[in-house]
Amino acid sequence: ATLVKEASRWFDGLERRLDEREWIACDDFTVADILLATVLRAAPSTDLIEPYARLKSYCARALVRPAWQRTLSLCAERQVGTELTSNENKFRVEPLPARKSRQIPIKLPRRRRQVDH
Repeated sequence: ATLVKEASRWFDGLERRLDEREWIACDDFTVADILLATVLRAAPSTDLIEPYARLKSYCARALVRPAWQRTLSLCAERQVGTELTSNENKFRVEPLPARKSRQIPIKLPRRRRQVDH
């Protein structure tokens, strides 16, 4: 209950901040929006964000940006072999078909031998 109360307090502030704004910091999408959307991307799967229309809209706008979708898909593939999908503004991760992993050889710099003088 305490965590829900604290989340509501933060969401109230964000909701006020988004009054007559499209993005959190200024007129353009910035790193502040990337950070906030990263934190909020799990919110659509909970009821916490339901009462906050502006915050819900903000989250949806940020998460449907094409570059965001590509980044999340690549991230999900690397982490657990999954792909991000969207369904009714709720974002979830679904498994990808199994595939062979590619191993990329990495050349490390050679260590210099220490010479005693």
